[in-house]
Amino acid sequence: MDARIKLTVMLMVLLLLAYQLSMTFWRFFPEPELFNQANIINRSQVRSVEQDQQSYLAKAEAIGRTYLFGKAEVDAAPMQVVEEAPETSLNYKLRGIYFSEDLTLSSAIVEVQPNKSQYFRIGDELADKISVSTISSDHIIIDRYGKLERLNLQKPTVSSARDAQVGGIQMN
Repeated sequence: MDARIKLTVMLMVLLLLAYQLSMTFWRFFPEPELFNQANIINRSQVRSVEQDQQSYLAKAEAIGRTYLFGKAEVDAAPMQVVEEAPETSLNYKLRGIYFSEDLTLSSAIVEVQPNKSQYFRIGDELADKISVSTISSDHIIIDRYGKLERLNLQKPTVSSARDAQVGGIQMN
């Protein structure tokens, strides 16, 4: 019987020691906020937060519709259709064109200086006050100090039958 009492007392002392050890541990390392009972939110509170967020979005949209700083004026300049613009006297060479019905995709490669070709889109400046106005399939129109001029795509020309031979193949 003495052995049973000793075993019971030892187990109780062991449990008391474990309890004191855990209390000391949590004193130095507090319980994480995640599991804190005060921070647990019930479903009704979550619904009210979602409703508040929706009302904030509605309020933000209402503020956006009031145009606090005024409306931006879109300058919708009509596209100039130029059939007969004079040939430009500039020493530029049109080296390539990518033409698209969607004018924002159209582009041109222009040699502004000898051996220095650059990529341009509509509205880009070739030089000071000289910009690309329109890009067509075989030419571009440039706006030079407010006057429109045409820069044609240079097509290869065959000067003689001898020059037309390429790799032994006669080109006619």
